[in-house]
Amino acid sequence: MPRDSGDTRDGTVDRRDLLRSAIAGATTVGIAGCRSLDAAGPAGTGNETGPGTEVPNDLFKGETLKIGGMWPLPDDYTIGRDAQRGAALAVKEHNQSSNGVLGADLKLLNRSTDISPAASRQNTRELCLDEEVDVLNGGFLGQSYKLMMEPIASTQTLSYFSCGASVPVVEKIASNYERHKYNFRSIGNMAQARDAELNFLETAADRMGWDRIAVFTENLEVYDAVADPLVQGIRDRGIAEVPIAKRTSQSIIDWKPLFDQAEEANCDLVCANLVLTGMTAARQWGTSERPFDFGGIHLLAMAPDFWEAVGRVSPGLWTLNMGAFDSQQTPQMSTMQDRFKQEYGYRTSAYSCFCAYDAVNNWVEAVKATGSTDPEDLIPYLKQRTWNGSILKPTLEYYDEDAQYPHDIKWSAPDIETWNELGFPPVIQWQGEKNGEARMETIAPKRAAGGEYKIKKTPWLR
Repeated sequence: MPRDSGDTRDGTVDRRDLLRSAIAGATTVGIAGCRSLDAAGPAGTGNETGPGTEVPNDLFKGETLKIGGMWPLPDDYTIGRDAQRGAALAVKEHNQSSNGVLGADLKLLNRSTDISPAASRQNTRELCLDEEVDVLNGGFLGQSYKLMMEPIASTQTLSYFSCGASVPVVEKIASNYERHKYNFRSIGNMAQARDAELNFLETAADRMGWDRIAVFTENLEVYDAVADPLVQGIRDRGIAEVPIAKRTSQSIIDWKPLFDQAEEANCDLVCANLVLTGMTAARQWGTSERPFDFGGIHLLAMAPDFWEAVGRVSPGLWTLNMGAFDSQQTPQMSTMQDRFKQEYGYRTSAYSCFCAYDAVNNWVEAVKATGSTDPEDLIPYLKQRTWNGSILKPTLEYYDEDAQYPHDIKWSAPDIETWNELGFPPVIQWQGEKNGEARMETIAPKRAAGGEYKIKKTPWLR
């Protein structure tokens, strides 16, 4: 397939065309040594449904397949560092398996998003055009990833958005599907996180005494799918009164005026959906021991170093996380945690680690099943197969181009009962005593939390 003129690779013969020809020829002559779709593989693989093709297990012998990693500040930021390490762990597991990826080794090439749209586009272009990677993994904020999508489209490189939940990214895919069909996501989107948050609030409000909730949502594009719909959902479901609902600045350094408003309105909970100002808000809530609980889709509270970073003053804070130390959402989750600790010396709770790890395994399984690295072969397969190898969900499928969220993970948990059974995404809470040790505990839904809800009141409100 011809490439757009904006970002093209030199050479008269496309490597993907060669690979497609190789598998076509191998299938025609019936080479021995083939294996079926559900053959055992490294961590993260499982029995799948898909085309009944058998692929030669040495098809790519002597090849090196390249994965490009676009991580948010991996040298300075836990979310980026552990995403890179999660992908590297998956790469190592496949390279140490008996046959690699159909005989090929994997190589991970790392770059940083720098939390900058311009840097994201430039580094993505370098990986896709100069390094000619076979697949991309990473991204972060939606504004950056949408610019990453341009070199992805021009070079027709498959990409997994594994570190960000922005809904506008999917809207861009839907607006020009043929150009942007190369993008898949290995993390739930923010609309799905919002619905999980609503399920949690409905479950927890009565037992926690949350009759009046203030909702503060940071004024970032990623939270557009959360702000007003969350408030409307709380009211429509009869969960609680919402006397205060505000979009907050990305540069707040003093949360006292907003916390004063919540206190004066007799709010029992401040539901704060935050990224850039999250650490400041959590620290100031804890040090002032405000008379309300605190939680929400709080990005930085998902990281394992959050407790120390806020000075150990925010016990009781809760947030959503794709996985945590003790999560039981899938059997593979704890196994992956064990391997991660063996490799790096600690357990992680960074959502990006699990999603980046899943993305590598998701792509490898598709390559093994189709015998191709060409997106034109992989995309139809990804859209119609059910994957049981995910550590995030018991089964993983993608929406097709006609859905509201094309190429996002299918979400089948709009109600509490289904969410409890699915176990995804979980809610965690930092549980411990003020100024002491605290541990991230998975508190909901029931499957992930071990069969029961484990939410606790903030220590100074007990």
